Amino acid sequence: MRSHFIQEEKILLPYIADPALASQLQQEHADIKELILALDNDPDNNLFSILALFVTNHIRFEERWLFGYLENILSDDQLNTIADKLSATSHSDKEWAHPFWSRK
Repeated sequence: MRSHFIQEEKILLPYIADPALASQLQQEHADIKELILALDNDPDNNLFSILALFVTNHIRFEERWLFGYLENILSDDQLNTIADKLSATSHSDKEWAHPFWSRK
C-alpha cells in the first residue's frame, strides 16, 4: 500500500485544487499507514477490522468524490497524462483497473 499511496500523492495531489479534498486524501493515507504500523506491533482482530473499515471508506471517498471531482475539473489531456504516469509506475495493471484510469 505504501507505494500506492506514494504514487497517488505524487501524481494526483498536484491536480487537486480543493484543499479539503487534498487534506482528506493525505489524512486518510496517514490514518491507514498508522493502523498498519499498529497491526505490525500488535496483530489484533479488532484493529484489523478498523483497518478494513478505513480502507473501505477511503476507496469509497476516492470513487465517489475524488475521481468525479478530477473528471469534472481536468481536461482529457490532463487525465490522460495522469493515466500515463500511473501506468509507468511499477504497479500491476489490476491495481489501476478502475474505469477512471481508462480515459484513452
